[in-house]
Amino acid sequence: MDRNLETGSVADHTEPEVKTTVKPGGKTRQLTGRAVTVVKIIAIAMSLFVIYSNYLSDRLPFGTVLQMQKNNLFIMFTLLLTYILYPARKKDREKALNIFDIMLCILAAAGPIYIAFRYTPEFATNSTTVTMDYIMAGITAVIVLEACRRIHGPIIPCIVMVFVVYALFASHAPGFLRFRNVPIKRLLFRLYLTGEGMWGSMVSTASSYLFIFILFGAVLEISGGAKAFNDIGFAIGGRMRGGPAQVAVFSSALMGSISGSAVANVMTTGAFTIPLMRKMGYDKDFAGSVEAAASTGGVITPPVMGSVAFIMAGNTGIPYSRIIIAAMMPAVLYYAGIVTTVALEARKKNLPSLPKNEIPKLSDVLKKEGIYLLPVVVIIVTLLSGMTALYAGLCGILASLLVSQLHKETRMGWKQILLALEKGAKGAISIAVACITCTFIVTVVTMTGLGTNLAVNIVRISGGKPFVALLLIAVVILFMSMGMPGPACYIIVTTVAAQSLISMGFKELATHLFCMWIGTMSNLTPPVCMASFAASSLSGGSLSRTAWNGLRLAAAGLIVPFIFVFNPVMIYQDATVIGYFWSFLTGLVGVIALAVSLQGYVFCKLPVLLRLTSFIAAMTLIHPSPGTDFIGIALLAVTLAGALAVNRNNTAKPVSDC
Repeated sequence: MDRNLETGSVADHTEPEVKTTVKPGGKTRQLTGRAVTVVKIIAIAMSLFVIYSNYLSDRLPFGTVLQMQKNNLFIMFTLLLTYILYPARKKDREKALNIFDIMLCILAAAGPIYIAFRYTPEFATNSTTVTMDYIMAGITAVIVLEACRRIHGPIIPCIVMVFVVYALFASHAPGFLRFRNVPIKRLLFRLYLTGEGMWGSMVSTASSYLFIFILFGAVLEISGGAKAFNDIGFAIGGRMRGGPAQVAVFSSALMGSISGSAVANVMTTGAFTIPLMRKMGYDKDFAGSVEAAASTGGVITPPVMGSVAFIMAGNTGIPYSRIIIAAMMPAVLYYAGIVTTVALEARKKNLPSLPKNEIPKLSDVLKKEGIYLLPVVVIIVTLLSGMTALYAGLCGILASLLVSQLHKETRMGWKQILLALEKGAKGAISIAVACITCTFIVTVVTMTGLGTNLAVNIVRISGGKPFVALLLIAVVILFMSMGMPGPACYIIVTTVAAQSLISMGFKELATHLFCMWIGTMSNLTPPVCMASFAASSLSGGSLSRTAWNGLRLAAAGLIVPFIFVFNPVMIYQDATVIGYFWSFLTGLVGVIALAVSLQGYVFCKLPVLLRLTSFIAAMTLIHPSPGTDFIGIALLAVTLAGALAVNRNNTAKPVSDC
């Protein structure tokens, strides 16, 4: 099979090429000359420093790197790369660095360098601050917010400023939000001059687990693993109804679990899958929505879950193995809903499948490229054996390097290793900047007690009714997580919202998974829906239609979390093995029924009444309860019988016109 991974073209296909509206290079500046060399040096140095500080500092004679020192240099590297790579305005992407950006680079380095000389472990309690401390704190805060704006747009900085303004003027806030004002000096002190704030645990997570697994993804890509994922997705999805779209689903699920960013996943796999879907007859809005929904699900998909699984394990103390077991069934149900909707869309529009001679056999792909999956297997086995995520990430990187040596075309020498170090650092910038910025919110919530107040008052406003409280929390989470990558989203929403649910008696694991799921869905929910925005830019489709289609495809993602938080059988809590697998089977049938209802099609176009019965059947089947399961099965049987009857009455028409 001759397949072009850049354009998604399939050999011998005569359809006109689909144009996209994305400019090469994305948001980053198109650098030339010495600037390229400078970026390479900083990026490689950043990756080597993270490896040294996490694995070697206590084994080599140069001395142990303390958390404050590690986070300090990590932030400096991150901010320097941000201001070199990301221009202040999109239209400046093709322009060289100007004096303003160079000055910002100097200021970006000045803040961490100043604190490196000024801070000592005893400083926060025993030292006297001076005016320069607060000046540097303010400059660094502004530099961080501007870096976040350049990468993620104005949404996150605006949310941060709302929290900062609240802290400064909390005494004027209404009702339960009222709190004594936090003096600006005290806020800056906590952010900049203590081992918390910008130098605290959130940045520690970014400079360890998150960075290492992003670096693993870069090494895996260069070693041939990314191509193996795509080919396996092609072999599995290409043979199913709606082949090109199913390829997008499987490829995005595999890659998204590692990347941790729905938008990055769209831009990576979508560059291949969206043009392929367009060439096979899918309209541009549906093609974009499939990629957006599939890429969003990567963050909730084991084993890596976009590194969120490791953060969750650290925050809750729940073993990593327990978290991925809990996340397995909901993730499968999410993708089952997308796969079913895609198949129904293909059948409804009578779209052709991919030619069989152009679809590789899964056995052939696994025989040729299956070895490239070994690094992922190594990570899973290492984690399940009780080793730390950091150790597992290192094992995965080393396994990728070893596997690459098996074939000449993927063999990684020094040039390829340096390229992986560079790509890893560049790939980590987005999430690192988001995590650094989110420390502002966590600091304000901690200083004002906002999280506790919110928890108490949501319980009060809901009248003690758990479902109403869940709805209120979901709205808060969707608002707060707009435009955020998976790890940053999880950190913020659990900081603010998790305590509310735990105080109402919901289990801790179910609560954290609920917050993560709802926060992840913000990539698809209007008005921001960043994954849909990225996908529509690739497909050339309408943002609004792409967003609403994506939300329909991912409907299970907004329903399943409410189910497992009420009934943890779905996440294998308080469940027998038989009960768990029964809930999986009924849940699977339920999401299929939900897809039928929302698509309005099964054997032919369904009347409104049958769509309603299918929807009710879906709700009762997804909920893991014997009583509701039998009701759901009966209603689904009514739906299918009714659809067959309608289809028989339209036998004179083509199926696609029923």
